[in-house]
Amino acid sequence: MELTGNDPLKLAQIAEADDELELLTAEYVADNYGRAGGGQYVIPVVFHIIHNNGPENISNEQVIDAVRVLNDDFNKLNA
Repeated sequence: MELTGNDPLKLAQIAEADDELELLTAEYVADNYGRAGGGQYVIPVVFHIIHNNGPENISNEQVIDAVRVLNDDFNKLNA
């Protein structure tokens, strides 16, 4: 059994819904996928560094650089 068949009213309703979906999708993409104004997110991050005070320890600069790399990746600046 066909749900719409050749019913012009149902076909018009489907076409209208498709058009509305296309419009909403275009607006969502233009709005930076829901992030109006390019807002920033603040996400607390904790690094657990386990070492024995030897050469396996990493510097604070290495941790800060890792956070910078993560930020670049999430902001799509890594290309």
